[in-house]
Amino acid sequence: MKLRHEDYTYASGQIPFILNNNIKRTANLCSESQNWHENVEIQFCKEGEGGVLIDGKCYAFSKGSIALIDSNAVHYTFSKTTMVYSCIIVNTYFCKQMGIDYQHLTFVPLLQNEKLSALFEEICDVYPQESPLRVARLSKLLLSMLILIVDDYSSIKCSSDMEQKELATVKKVLLYIRENYHTKIKLDLIAEHVLTDKYTLCKIFKANTGQTIFENINAYRCMKAAEYIASGKNVCESANLCGFENNSFFTKTFKRYIGVLPSKLLNK
Repeated sequence: MKLRHEDYTYASGQIPFILNNNIKRTANLCSESQNWHENVEIQFCKEGEGGVLIDGKCYAFSKGSIALIDSNAVHYTFSKTTMVYSCIIVNTYFCKQMGIDYQHLTFVPLLQNEKLSALFEEICDVYPQESPLRVARLSKLLLSMLILIVDDYSSIKCSSDMEQKELATVKKVLLYIRENYHTKIKLDLIAEHVLTDKYTLCKIFKANTGQTIFENINAYRCMKAAEYIASGKNVCESANLCGFENNSFFTKTFKRYIGVLPSKLLNK
């Protein structure tokens, strides 16, 4: 399964979190990749049952369960039957303002707590309302949740073991690719950036993502090229902006990862 980094640094509005409400998961309706982000995430199962995969460990997730996702933890929520859940992605700046050292805390991954459940449901009720005190109420509810979680369900993170170190290396590689996809990326430079040798790097990257490094680079470049084409740029310009030096190779690679030729996407 692929690994995807999600960036919520843009989420700096007045409300100190992002709420994704009533997400449905079935055997055929699931994300294609695991993901990770700097933000703490709180998930609440409303209906059905499924599972939450957190840093390689799977936990049963059913109605009334609350999953706590650490900062930078790789996670994936799924169901083989049917499940509906909601998630809150907490603004990191809000945590810092409140003095919550979220990056050095680890949380109990799964729990059931009536008070937390009630707070979560109240947030879901207040969130769509239009009121002069909407932001204040939502901030108060979130802070009440975080205080309860940190007090009763957190501890200081221990030193990373080998698997965590490998995962940290993979995350650095993914960020490097996203920051440099438009340039000529060399394996030696990536290895130097993450302070390891290229043979070890290739091995752990494939083990953790299911892709080679250059498969990931090409997939991401094609995704960005599709965005450029959709914005109105021509095929050649889009290819050049994404680090492709050969148009024939770009066309073949684009078809492999996006599913259509770039010219057809341009026509659409």
